[in-house]
Amino acid sequence: MPKSNDSLKYTLKSTTTESDFEQNSKRNAKLMAEATFALQHRTSPNITLMSASDDGLKRKVKKQLKANLPEYLFHDIDLTPHDVFSLRHSLLKLLPAKVLNSPPITYCVNVFGLEHSRLTVKDGQTVDSWMIGQLNYERELIFRRPNYLIILWGSHEFFMQLQREAPDFWSWATYFFEFKQEKNIK
Repeated sequence: MPKSNDSLKYTLKSTTTESDFEQNSKRNAKLMAEATFALQHRTSPNITLMSASDDGLKRKVKKQLKANLPEYLFHDIDLTPHDVFSLRHSLLKLLPAKVLNSPPITYCVNVFGLEHSRLTVKDGQTVDSWMIGQLNYERELIFRRPNYLIILWGSHEFFMQLQREAPDFWSWATYFFEFKQEKNIK
């Protein structure tokens, strides 16, 4: 095929239409039902990975989860301003005692901003922080020790990097839900 047809095909496929948004909305509703079913009445800790294509959708999903899962108390933690090497240690340090010392599976903790710790500055150079590798090593402690559910929020790209670079951690993740854009953002 000529190059012009290839680029035309790419242009057509990459343009999101109202129909695509409608399909995403229906798909997201199904994902929400699955996430609700998967997370309700848990008796053991788990980590659920969630991605939303934009902040508005993330807020909507978070609000729906809270409404759909009244058996849990919800606590949000934003790791963005912190240099995280160990997710486990960061949670132990930053979560309040009421979450850490709560009866088993009372809380659902939304963890935001972990992906911002992928890189760090050392001697004036931006370098890999080794946080993703550390997730691989501490996966058993992260998955078995907490007395709460963890919803780890991140971008699609972050989770694809986790899948590639922390395959052991990825294989222990209980669920992965990826919510897609439902409306045009201008």
